[in-house]
Amino acid sequence: MPKKRGYWTKEKCAELARQCSSRKELSEKSRACYTTSHRKGWLDEICSHMATKKRARPNHWTKDNCLKEALKYSIRSEFEKNNLGAYTRARRENWLDDICKHMSFRQRGAKGVKKLYILYWQNLNKVYIGISNNPKRRISNHLKKSSNQYIEELIFNGHQPQFEVISDWLDFSKITELEKETIDRYKNDSWEVLNIAKGGALGGTTIKWTKEKCFEQASKYQNRGAFEANESGCYKAALRLGIYEAICAHMDYIKLPNGHWTKENCLKEALKYKSRTKFCRGSGGAYNECLKNDWLDEAFAHMRLAEITYSYNECHDAAKKYSSKSSFLKQDKSKYKYAQKKDWIMKICVHMPSYTPKKYWTYENCKKEALKYSRRTDLEKNSSRAIHLIRENGWIELLTHMEKPHGSRIYWTEERIIEEIRKYPTKKLMRENNSKCMQAINRLKLDHLFGVKNN
Repeated sequence: MPKKRGYWTKEKCAELARQCSSRKELSEKSRACYTTSHRKGWLDEICSHMATKKRARPNHWTKDNCLKEALKYSIRSEFEKNNLGAYTRARRENWLDDICKHMSFRQRGAKGVKKLYILYWQNLNKVYIGISNNPKRRISNHLKKSSNQYIEELIFNGHQPQFEVISDWLDFSKITELEKETIDRYKNDSWEVLNIAKGGALGGTTIKWTKEKCFEQASKYQNRGAFEANESGCYKAALRLGIYEAICAHMDYIKLPNGHWTKENCLKEALKYKSRTKFCRGSGGAYNECLKNDWLDEAFAHMRLAEITYSYNECHDAAKKYSSKSSFLKQDKSKYKYAQKKDWIMKICVHMPSYTPKKYWTYENCKKEALKYSRRTDLEKNSSRAIHLIRENGWIELLTHMEKPHGSRIYWTEERIIEEIRKYPTKKLMRENNSKCMQAINRLKLDHLFGVKNN
């Protein structure tokens, strides 16, 4: 049950602190006690009996000592959590791969085990192979609104798929191998595989706001209002993780004198924010005073307006003017994005040609497309897929008829790249010392030159 305001006096805080052996334990037992003691300057005094953790002496974390410490843990996240000093030194010196060889790999943000499922259209001879830790939900998402454009097109045209889960729970290494084998098997049986990504692409998202990042971000602010207004993602993550009070323990409660929020001060405060919501969250006192005195219109004068809305008919009429989605997006981005948000795109663009079929961009088709343009920038702007495949497959001769930008010159020729490669014994050293040359090698697909450096 929450205590009344003023409950935590110095004596009561000291009494609770005597029952704890560390500041962390005190914070976990009563955040209110810890926060009050910190704010009023009692914390060092009431925690004087607590043992302080000894800091490692300078240069203590040699590679051998880091290895000894790493052997205590089975995964890297435990190593990082329990000994940040050793972990940081190892990461800075590029020792992590060597000292963590014994550790098992766990993909961040993804479940440890998954199942393989398929969506297939028997009459059309088409199939999609996928991996998920919740196949039923994933299949349901495909049927409602798939992220795969080919599946979305088929369902929109009335072709409902059959689905089947074809494996038990497997860890990520086995499931990715099984997915590759299944894709190859269906291709050999003359099925059209609708997967966009290559086989073995495992699902899962990266966790952005960890506890460490929340503490780091909160340390940049001196009051809670500014923190909540400018770091909404971090703020919500801290509430979800239950560490909000702990990360805000250093922040001061700012009490302004009565009558502080005059019209002038309110308008000056409003200029710090780019949206009404942030103003309301970041400075509730000023916002309420503006609301009470009808100053909001003046306070919001510099802020961006609310989103413009369109009816279905307006978006539909706009779409009729264009023959492709890309031209619709370029010429009338506002209506396109609004229709996309409302899930009207498939309906209002039904008159437009369907997606480009797979394997359309052959050498001949890329050549035809490239001949339409006199500059690379025009080709990239109007047919990004074609120029991407030209670069990926090394068909640079298709672009030779195009004029080069005035004053342009290519520095990294094959001769210069070979000369640069001979300076370094390994590819890693070259990447560290000459990133520009490595970028040119990757861009021009010249990896084979590493084999001729000694010739």
